[in-house]
Amino acid sequence: MVRDSQPTDTISVTTAALGRRHVRYSSMGRTIDLHPNWLRDHTQEPGHVEQTNRQRLFTPRDLDADLAAVSCAIEREQLVVGFSDGHVARIPTSLIERR
Repeated sequence: MVRDSQPTDTISVTTAALGRRHVRYSSMGRTIDLHPNWLRDHTQEPGHVEQTNRQRLFTPRDLDADLAAVSCAIEREQLVVGFSDGHVARIPTSLIERR
C-alpha cells in the first residue's frame, strides 16, 4: 500500500539582501518570501486599523526604515510575526496563499 504524503507548511525567518529579515513561507510546494513592510501593511490588529472599515491607521512612512521580522509561527491558520519594533501581527494564511 502506498500512502500519499501531504506537503507540510513550513515557515522560517531568513536574512535577505541588505541585511533585512523577511519571512519565507512554504505551503503545498510553493515558497513565498514576504517582506516585513508587506506583512506590516496587512496587519489587522486593533490600533493599527479602523475596526469599522478595516482602513490602516498608519502609513508606510510611519514604519522603521530598518524594520525586520524577528520571529514567526503558524497558530490556528494565522501567520504570527514579531517585528523588530515590538509589534506582533496575525495574518490569515489564506491571505498569504492568495498572493
